[in-house]
Amino acid sequence: MSKRSNQQKYNPEMCRERRRNFEPRHERSCGAIVFREINEELRVLLVQHGASHWSFPKGHVESGESDCETAIREVKEETGIDIEITSDFSRASTYSPYPGAKKTVTFFLGDYLGGSLRPQLEEVQRAAWLKPEDSKKYLVFDRDREIFNDALREIGYKTDSD
Repeated sequence: MSKRSNQQKYNPEMCRERRRNFEPRHERSCGAIVFREINEELRVLLVQHGASHWSFPKGHVESGESDCETAIREVKEETGIDIEITSDFSRASTYSPYPGAKKTVTFFLGDYLGGSLRPQLEEVQRAAWLKPEDSKKYLVFDRDREIFNDALREIGYKTDSD
């Protein structure tokens, strides 16, 4: 009896699939930092993705879609809020969500146009308009806090670090 009798025979498709699973992947997502005034106080839109993971609305770029179009669509899908992007502000965060993968998320400044909060519960647990000072406590990643501080400076809001 040969050694190979207990093993699967060579299957080219299985080999291609295994190779695809181990090839480095680069994911791209886009989102927006959205500010608005509520009762004469500045607020920022955050979404809760997990038990303790809050961030700005964001999602994957779809085929044929620009980065700005992605950000606008994702904010609408995740929160029910309509925005437009009129600023040149853009900041990226690149990290490795798991071994063999790299993800770049680009954030823009979104101008609030209207709509009421209706979180898409398949994507996010909650969505909220928070005061900037409170928002910093919820952002778990240093790069998200850096980008947020840049956005606050961009709109002329004085931060604790200024």
